Amino acid sequence: MIPHSIRGLCTINHLWFKKYLFGGLILLCCGLAQADPLSNDEQLAEVMAEARQAMKEAQYNIAIKNYRQLTEMPDHAYRRDALELLGLAYERNGNIDEAQANYQHYLRIYPEGIASERVRQRLAGLTTAAWEAPKPLKKAKQQQKSAWRTYGSFSQYLRRDASSFEQQSEVVHNYALSTRLDISNRGKTDAWDIRSRFSSGYTLDLQGDQENQQQLSYLYLDMQQRQGDWGFRLGRQRANGGGVLGRFDGLNLTRKLNKKHQINLLLGMPVERTSDTSPDSSRYFYGLNLQIAASEYWQTSGYLIEQRYDGLLDRRAVGGELRYLHTERTLYTLLDYDIDYGVLNIANLQASIIFKNKSSLNLLLDYRASPAITTGNALIGQQISSLKALQNLYSEAEIRQLAEQRTPHNYLASLGMSKQLNEQVRLDLDISANNLTATPTNPGTRTEYFMMGRVTWSTLWRKGDINMLSLRLADTDNSQATTLTLNSRQPINGWRLTPRLQWDQRDYQNGDKQTTLAPGIRIDYQWQGGHLFEFDAGWEVSQRQTWLGDQEHQNSYYSLGYRWQF
Repeated sequence: MIPHSIRGLCTINHLWFKKYLFGGLILLCCGLAQADPLSNDEQLAEVMAEARQAMKEAQYNIAIKNYRQLTEMPDHAYRRDALELLGLAYERNGNIDEAQANYQHYLRIYPEGIASERVRQRLAGLTTAAWEAPKPLKKAKQQQKSAWRTYGSFSQYLRRDASSFEQQSEVVHNYALSTRLDISNRGKTDAWDIRSRFSSGYTLDLQGDQENQQQLSYLYLDMQQRQGDWGFRLGRQRANGGGVLGRFDGLNLTRKLNKKHQINLLLGMPVERTSDTSPDSSRYFYGLNLQIAASEYWQTSGYLIEQRYDGLLDRRAVGGELRYLHTERTLYTLLDYDIDYGVLNIANLQASIIFKNKSSLNLLLDYRASPAITTGNALIGQQISSLKALQNLYSEAEIRQLAEQRTPHNYLASLGMSKQLNEQVRLDLDISANNLTATPTNPGTRTEYFMMGRVTWSTLWRKGDINMLSLRLADTDNSQATTLTLNSRQPINGWRLTPRLQWDQRDYQNGDKQTTLAPGIRIDYQWQGGHLFEFDAGWEVSQRQTWLGDQEHQNSYYSLGYRWQF
C-alpha cells in the first residue's frame, strides 16, 4: 500500500502539464539536462560504492552508468579503478565490443602495473573466447530463481579534532564515534527482480556537550518486472536526474516504452539532510522524466517538475541532458530552467578528449544558482524556519522577491590537460576561474583564479606505488596563496601507507602573512579482500604575522576505525 501522503501527490494539474509539455519536448530535443557534477571526494566515493553494489547485484546497466560518470570527471582517486571496472561491467553485460574497446583504452592510458596485467588477461580472454556461451543447466536456473542474497557493510570510526591558540589550553571541537550500517537484499521470482536497501548511521558525541545524531541515507524497496516493462522504487532514495535535487522520500515509477525509450513518474518529498530521518510533508514535488538512448554513444533525457512548499509554488522547472560517451571523447551538457521565476538554475558543459599520445584535454563551463532558485530561498538569513510562518509577515509576491534577492549565482570555468610523459610519469595542469554574485545575506566574491600543476610518478620506490607533487596558486577575494603538497601511497602486502606533507604561504589583502605546515599519514590494512582497518592522523601549525605581532595556531586530528563487509 502506498501511504496517503504519497497518493495525495498524484493529483497533477492537467492544464499545467499540457501548457508546458511542448516546451519540455523542445528542451529535450536540444539535449539539455539537470544533474549535479561530482564536486567532492564524498560524492565520488558514494558513486563508486553504488557502482560496486550494482555489480554485486548484477545490475550492470546501473554499474555502467556510474562508472562512466566517474571516468568522465578529471583525474581523481577512483578514475583508474572505475575505468577498469567499466570494462568488466560491459563484459558481464554482454557488450563485448564495448568491453574490448574500453580495455584497449585503459592500456593506452595505464600500460604498466598489476591492474594493467589483469586488464590484458581479460582482453586476451575476450579475443579468444568462443562465439557462443554454454547454456546453463535447468536445475541451476531454478536455483537462481529462488536465491536471495543479503550483503552490506558495518563500520565504526572514532574521530577527534582539536586546536590551540598561542600556547593556550587545547580546545576539542569534535570527539565522536560514528557508526554506519548498510544492508542490501536482492532476490528473484518468476515475475520480478526485487531489491531493498537500508543505510543508516549514528554519531555518538563523546564530549557530552552536543546532541547525538542519527542519519538515514537510504531505505527503499525496488521491484522491476523481469519480462514486462514496469518497475518502481519506493522509499528514501537518491534521484538520478529528473529535476530532483538530491535525496527524496517517495516513488520513482518507470515504464519502458521500447528498447530505447523509458518514462519515469517521480512523486516525493525532498530530503535536505540525512539527519532528517522522517518525511517532511510541508514540501513535495511531482514530475515526469523521459530518457532516450539515441544510439550507441548518444543519450538524452528531459523532464518537467513542480514542487510546492507550505501551500506556495516552490519550484516549476524544465530541463534535460545530452551525453556523448566514447572511449576517446566525451561531451556532457545540462540545463535546468525555472519557468515560473524565469531563472536559469543550471547550465553546464563538460567535454574531454584523449589523444593517441596518451595526453588529454578537459573543459568545464558551469553556471548555476547556488542554491537552486526556490521560493524556500526566502528563508535564507531569516530567523523564521518555515514559509508558513513567513506568510504572516509578507505577501506571496514579497516572499518570491525575497527568494530571488537571496539566491546567489556562481560562475565557473576550468581548462585542464594531462600528459603521460612516460610509462611512470604523468603531468597534469589546470586553470580555473570562479565568481559568486553578492546578495543581501552573502557578500559574494570577485572573480577568483586558481592554477594547479601536478606530477604523478608511479612505481618510484616499489611496484604499484603512487607519488604526487603538486603546486597550486590562488588569487582569491581576501588573499593570494601558494600551496605545495607532497603525497605518496605505498602498498606493502595488505597494508597501504599514505604519508603527506603540505606547505602553504598566504598573503592577505589587509597586509597579514601566514605560513602553514601540515604533515599527516593514513594507514590502511585490507584483510580478506573486503575488510578494511584504517588510521588517519594529521597536525597543522600556522604562523601569522599581523600588526599586533606574530600569532601561532595549531590544529590536530586523528581518526581510527574499520569497515566490515559481509
